[in-house]
Amino acid sequence: HNHAATKYLREHGGSVFNAALDAVLAGQMHVSVAAPDQQIRDEAAADARRKELLTALREARQIADDYQQQSWQSHDNEDEVVHKLGVLLQLMQHVAAGGADDPLFSLFRDHKTIHSLVDYYMIDSRPGPRKILLQLFGTVAALYPDDTYHVMNVQLPEALAESVLTLAEERDDDEYLIYNLLLLSCLCSSADRALPPKQLSHLSEKVVLSMMDLIEAGGSGDDDGGDGTAAFVATAALGAVLSLNMQFPPQCEQPGGWSEAKDGTNVVLRALQERESSSGLAHRILAMLSRGYDDDTVNFPLCLRFLADLFHHPVLAGFFYRNDMHVLLDITVQQLGDLDEDSEFRPSFLRIVHGVYTNANDFFDADHKRDKMRAAVERHRAWPHHDAAAVVAAIDTDTSLLGGD
Repeated sequence: HNHAATKYLREHGGSVFNAALDAVLAGQMHVSVAAPDQQIRDEAAADARRKELLTALREARQIADDYQQQSWQSHDNEDEVVHKLGVLLQLMQHVAAGGADDPLFSLFRDHKTIHSLVDYYMIDSRPGPRKILLQLFGTVAALYPDDTYHVMNVQLPEALAESVLTLAEERDDDEYLIYNLLLLSCLCSSADRALPPKQLSHLSEKVVLSMMDLIEAGGSGDDDGGDGTAAFVATAALGAVLSLNMQFPPQCEQPGGWSEAKDGTNVVLRALQERESSSGLAHRILAMLSRGYDDDTVNFPLCLRFLADLFHHPVLAGFFYRNDMHVLLDITVQQLGDLDEDSEFRPSFLRIVHGVYTNANDFFDADHKRDKMRAAVERHRAWPHHDAAAVVAAIDTDTSLLGGD
C-alpha cells in the first residue's frame, strides 16, 4: 500500500522480509479454476504445506521452550533461530494472502503457540529473533484480532514501549524501530479492545513525546518519498500515536448533547500540551485527511477521531497554525461535500467542525470558507443521530467573536 515503505524495507529488511513479501505478493495473484488433475495436485500441495506449517509451528514452540530452559547459559544460536522463525513467517504470509478461506487458517488460533512465542520474545532481547517475531505477531493480530489480541496485550505493550524509547534515542536500527511502532499501532488501534491498565500505564507521556520527535524528524509528510528512512519512521510513529489515542475516552460525544471528557487520562493529549506546536505532526495529519479513506483505510478513521479530540480540548484547539487551520477548513469542506448519505464518517466530520467553530475561532480568519462550510453541513441535517443544527449554530456565531489578532 505504500511504495516508499515497500522500497525501504526491500532495501533494508533482509532476506527473510523479502522472501515473506514475495510470498504475500505471490499469494495475491489470481488463480484460475483448476482442472480435475490439477485439483489433485493442488490438494497434495496443500497437504504438504499443512505438514510444513505444523513442523514450523512445532519448531517455533521448541525454540521458545529451549531458550527458557537455557536462558542462563551463554549460547549462540541466533542464526538458527532467525532461520526457523523466518520459515514460519513466510508460511504465515501465505496464509495471510489466502485469508479466512485458506484451509490453514485455523492453525494459528492456537493460543499456546502464541503465548509461548510472546514469553520467548520477553526473555530473548536479541534484535534478530525479535524482528521476525514482531512481524509474526503483526500478521497474527491482523488475521485473528479477537482470538489473539488478549494473548499479546498481556505483556507486549510494555516491551514495545521500552524498545521505542531506546531505539528512538539511539537510531541505530530503524527497521527494528519501525516493526515496534507498527505492532504497537496494531495492538492499540481499536477502542473495543482495551489494553490492560498495567500495560497502558507503560505507554506514558515520555513514550508519546519520543514518537512525536520521530514525527518531527521525518519532515512534513507531503509526499511518500520524504527524506527516506526518517520519513517512513515518522509515518509509523504517527500511526502509533493515533492508535494510542483510541485507548482513551473521546473528548467529545453526542449522546443527546455535546460534552467533554474531563478526566485528563489521555497521555497523547497531555503530551501535546507540553509542546507549543508540532508542524510535522500537523502537516502529516492534514495530508492524511486530504488523501481520504480510500488511500488509507486504517489510519483515516483514527485521524478523524484525533482531530475531534483536539478541537474539543480547551487548550489544544489552538494547536494548528493559522495557515494550517485554513488548509484544514478547505479539506473539510471538500470531504463533507463528497460524503455519501450513509457514510460512517459523517459524525466525526461534524464533531470536528463543531469543535473548530466553538473552540478554535481565535486561530483562523472568521470568514474563511464560512458560507461553503455552512452549506456543506446543511446537507447533513437529515442525519437522525446527530444535531447538525448545533454545528450550523456554531458556524453562524457572531463574527465579532471570531478571528484573532
